[in-house]
Amino acid sequence: MYKDFFTPGELARLCGISKSLLLYYDRQVILKPACIDSKGFRYYAAKQFFVLENITALRRLDIPLPEIKRFLSYKSSEQLTLLYKEKLKDCHEKIAQYQHYEKQLLENIEALSASENITVNQILLQELPVIDYLAECEIFLSQPIKERIFTISKFIRPYLQKDYMHKFYSGRYIDSQSFFSSKDFTSYHFILLNIFRNETASHGKKGLYVTVYCNCNHFWVSPEIKESLQRFIKKNHLTICGPVYMLPMGSHYEVTEWKHMISRICIQVKYKNK
Repeated sequence: MYKDFFTPGELARLCGISKSLLLYYDRQVILKPACIDSKGFRYYAAKQFFVLENITALRRLDIPLPEIKRFLSYKSSEQLTLLYKEKLKDCHEKIAQYQHYEKQLLENIEALSASENITVNQILLQELPVIDYLAECEIFLSQPIKERIFTISKFIRPYLQKDYMHKFYSGRYIDSQSFFSSKDFTSYHFILLNIFRNETASHGKKGLYVTVYCNCNHFWVSPEIKESLQRFIKKNHLTICGPVYMLPMGSHYEVTEWKHMISRICIQVKYKNK
């Protein structure tokens, strides 16, 4: 009676899919068997081979099953063209997204490579673009660390949602008197700097900075570094005319301990006779 029909296993093998997948299509009402006998065995008609071939071809293009099911209900060349165009649009969006991922990964690799070539503890006097930032918020160390993290997270969230903020730099600054004091400072300013800060935020203005790369984090700088900076400033007849910026050169997950994190300390200065 069913000699011209296919069993699920036979049809699945012909189309190069698993029997379980064919039965899944049955449960999802995408391709029901032509008939089921009294014992519950399923049988597929010969013409359903071409339907399954069509489904399989569309799935190879990663077209979702709900869209395939809708197409099978209203099959026409116009509907198939529309299905292809929708998938093509989806492909373009994914390509753009992966290009964004590629750009981000290349930037991260470049940044890591650059950080490996940094000379630490070498104090320099440099003319740099004036440090400017998109936004800032003050963090008080009297707050429990959990509250501080909440404050920072709430502060940066709106900026992360902006298209141009695909990458940002963060850092902090404190006034120079607090930085060089032997006492612990009570607060600092958390800042966000756009990746394009040197091209746009500073409007081409430059300033004179004493800089040093050193192992430190947002909360700890060795007394030796502070003393070396003070000696350098005094020796070169400089006076401090701005806060002390600490700009991390990497992310916290790149190191096992905070004290191993490399940051760039930047202090804007001017000559005493100017």
